[in-house]
Amino acid sequence: MLTFDVKTSPPTQAQIDQERTRLYAEETVLKRKICVIVTLVTILAAGLLTVGYAQGWFSGQAAFIVAVVVVVAVVVAGVGVGIIAVVVAGIIGGFVAGVVAGVVAVAVAGVGVVAVASVVAIADNKDKLSAIQKRRDALTPVPEESDLCVQIVKICCKHPECDDYQITVAEQGRSLVIAEAEMITTWDSTADQRAKEAKALRERQVAWRLLRAGERMHSTKTNP
Repeated sequence: MLTFDVKTSPPTQAQIDQERTRLYAEETVLKRKICVIVTLVTILAAGLLTVGYAQGWFSGQAAFIVAVVVVVAVVVAGVGVGIIAVVVAGIIGGFVAGVVAGVVAVAVAGVGVVAVASVVAIADNKDKLSAIQKRRDALTPVPEESDLCVQIVKICCKHPECDDYQITVAEQGRSLVIAEAEMITTWDSTADQRAKEAKALRERQVAWRLLRAGERMHSTKTNP
C-alpha cells in the first residue's frame, strides 16, 4: 500500500497511478462479491416460494400473503421475525394450517440464517469497499484554487520539511494529491505534540548524562 511521509521522498506519478489501478481492481472484486451474495439470497428465497407453491403448502390469497411475509422476513428481519411472521400470518388469516405453518416457518428459518449471514457479509464488504474508495479518492489531485491550497501554502511557510516536500512534488511535474495534503495538515496539527516529545527526550538524555557524570565523580573519589 502506498504511504506518504514528510520525511521521505514523495512517490512518483507512475507509482500513484499504479496504486489507483490496484485499488480499483480491489473495488471491482468487492462489488462482484456483493452482487453474488445478493443474487444467491434472492434465488434462495424465490426457490423456497416456488417449492412451497408447488407442494400445495399455500395457494391463492394465501400464496400472496406468505410470499410477502417471507420476502419481508428474509430481507429485513431474519430468522426470528421470519418464523413469527409466517406463523402469525397462518393463524390470523386462516389460510395455512398450524402444521404447515410450522413447516414453512422452519424453511423460512433456514433462509433467514442464510439471509442474516449474507447481510453481515454484505455489511463487511461494504465497509471494505468504502475504505478502498476513500483511499482511491485520496489519490486525486488537490482541487485547484481551493481553501486547502491556501492552507497548505501557509503550513509550508511554517515548516521547512513540508515546503521541501511540496517542492520535490512540483519538480516531478505533478500536483499534490489529497492524501499528501492531509499528511501535511496532520504534520502541522501534531507539531506541538512532537515538540513536547522532543523536549521530554532531551530532558531524559540530560538527566542520564548528569547521573553518569555523578557516577564517574563518585568512582574517582573512592578510587583515587
